[in-house]
Amino acid sequence: MANLEATFTPALTFVINNREVLFSKADARVSSLFLWHAVEEIEHRSSAHAIFETVVGDTSYRMKKTPSLARHLKGFFALIDAEFAKHVPAHDLTAGMKKPPKGLGKVPLRDKLALPLSLAKCLAHGHDPAREMPPAWFDTWMREHQEGSDMTRFYGTQD
Repeated sequence: MANLEATFTPALTFVINNREVLFSKADARVSSLFLWHAVEEIEHRSSAHAIFETVVGDTSYRMKKTPSLARHLKGFFALIDAEFAKHVPAHDLTAGMKKPPKGLGKVPLRDKLALPLSLAKCLAHGHDPAREMPPAWFDTWMREHQEGSDMTRFYGTQD
């Protein structure tokens, strides 16, 4: 869990920073839910790490467990894909596009190339997720929430 949680800030910063491409044309209820989850995961990004450091404290053990985490995530995402294919009509999965974009569509190439390096750094000795800076938009979300904005429809299309 410490390994997975360590990836939350860079992975979800990637998502949040590319929210325009990934979510701006999507249903606000779905976009807002996903972005809320991203913000929430970044907010508690070092809980499992703190427990791991107290109980185990061995970075080499975390590194040794990385392949099993990768296999677990691959299986998890395959399960999600299968469930979507079973329960969501193909037309809805592609937002009506005849040919959906591949490779995260219009996300800038520099962002796509930087993400694996950012994720790899999370395994380095001495890495502490608590020292990672959240994306600037994280503060926007938190401020809007504090001010009472309707966060269930905060981002995306308002059809």
